[in-house]
Amino acid sequence: SSLHVAAVMGNPLTRAVLFPAPPRSYSDGDPSIVWDTDPETKIKRPFLHITTDWRGYPLGSDVTLVYLHANAVDVGMVREELRDLAWATDVEILAIEYPGYGIFPGPTTITGVDAAVDHGVRFLLRRGVPARAIFLMGRSIGTGPACLAAARMAARDQPCGGLILQSPYLSVRAVVSDFVMGASLVVVDHWDSHQVVTQPTMRGTPLLVIHGKADEIIPFYHGLRLYDDAKCIHKHKLFPEDSTHNCWDTEMEVRIPVRDFVGRYRPCQGDQRPHRRGLSTVDLRKHIKRRSVWSVRLKGFVTLCCCPRL
Repeated sequence: SSLHVAAVMGNPLTRAVLFPAPPRSYSDGDPSIVWDTDPETKIKRPFLHITTDWRGYPLGSDVTLVYLHANAVDVGMVREELRDLAWATDVEILAIEYPGYGIFPGPTTITGVDAAVDHGVRFLLRRGVPARAIFLMGRSIGTGPACLAAARMAARDQPCGGLILQSPYLSVRAVVSDFVMGASLVVVDHWDSHQVVTQPTMRGTPLLVIHGKADEIIPFYHGLRLYDDAKCIHKHKLFPEDSTHNCWDTEMEVRIPVRDFVGRYRPCQGDQRPHRRGLSTVDLRKHIKRRSVWSVRLKGFVTLCCCPRL
């Protein structure tokens, strides 16, 4: 396909294909956006920080999920999806914005994305969030930098609470090689997630791999091999039969598995879930199904047909 052919034709075009930034979906005045200046580089970056549920009540969680989105959205486009995930899993969420996306100016580069993720993790550590209370989750293109961030935390003897990979790839080179013969000879190997999860230092990082067997963008074998070869002592998998790259049963195949995974490895013991002010599970399910599950499936189908997101 043109997407994968372009990935071997030079860095500028590679960036254009790997990072097709959409028109920004949010403004600088958005109350969920926080700006922070990196003490080391003095670069100011925006983050989407979800600390309240969809009714405006504080989540008050002791765990923060650092989320790295796919390449055809910015953080504003996944805000409500992440707010539902935050409520369902009892976490706060810090979504990393990529350079060149949303209100974050500058060219989108792999090193720029990595720097933004590292900044986000250090932002949480400076605010007193323990490393074990930080979970990293990447979707599609975001799984590469999520893996690298987890490895860097483990190398500093500050392993994160867990690593969640949705629709991951072995490496950028491996994805391109699936579609273009000889691509491995000319494509620089960025975000080699397989090399990361097979490091001995990752043994103490719990891993959850979610990958649809019907994925037509990143073949299922990528997720399967990552899971099989990972050195993580505690690793879990979910491989839905009919899920594609963008079409999921969001509740059963994402929210519930992530909730169970975080619940298993969060640093506190027992049910520390804050009071939900009388909202029942039935009410939550009605809300999510009405506004999220089917709409995400529809938007995923449209995205798949018009602009496949990696």
